[in-house]
Amino acid sequence: MPWPLTWLGALLGAGLASIPGALLGALLGHTLDRRLRLNSAERVGWLLAKRGLWPAGAVQWQFRLLGALAKADGAVRPEHIQQAREEMAQLGLDALGEQIAMHGFAEGKQLGVAVVRGLRWRGRLTGQAQRLLWLQSAWRMAWADGRIAEGERHLLARASAALGIAGDTLRAFGQQARAEAQALRQQGGDGLLAALRLLGVDSATEHAAVKQAYRRLLSRHHPDKVAGQDAAAVLQATEQTRQLREAYQLICRRRGWR
Repeated sequence: MPWPLTWLGALLGAGLASIPGALLGALLGHTLDRRLRLNSAERVGWLLAKRGLWPAGAVQWQFRLLGALAKADGAVRPEHIQQAREEMAQLGLDALGEQIAMHGFAEGKQLGVAVVRGLRWRGRLTGQAQRLLWLQSAWRMAWADGRIAEGERHLLARASAALGIAGDTLRAFGQQARAEAQALRQQGGDGLLAALRLLGVDSATEHAAVKQAYRRLLSRHHPDKVAGQDAAAVLQATEQTRQLREAYQLICRRRGWR
């Protein structure tokens, strides 16, 4: 229920002082709701789940599994962080959803193989289509750095069994993820790696820093800078600014930035 403290304050106030008390209680409760940003059922559920007072949601469990896989080889690489961002973008998460996902990812790194116990329980409450999506997402994370470590294979096998997914399906997802990873690497990460290099940033750079780098380069190479030179120089500057715009748009699109 959104704005839970508003409703609670109104009920308590009504019990103590009828309508005036309800109005005052609602006002005080709403002030706390706004401060804590309890403006949606998802937000309330997430905050309760963080404190162990409410079962974690589907997004949290998906990213717990991803976090455990990223850590299974001993160290979380920039490619794993980038893949987590890719998964968030595919899900179309808003700012709150991204917070939930990253919190789940951090939890998964701490849980490690123990995440399997929770998946077994959660899987009983989740439809097959959702469980298959989790496993596909898990394979993409495992292949994010271009290789599969033994710890990742072990965790994937246990997670698949916990979710009740057959071995043939597991292998099919693995082959698909491997083919996609190899294709992306041959294409420079579907243009993403080339776009990052063009702006002089890496996969771990935050949005504000990427935007700053983009604007700096756009200003440096803008056609107005060479307006007094020959047509070839103007054409070259125009092409450079076009490439910069496309690179920035691609990065934002793949990261889910708005």
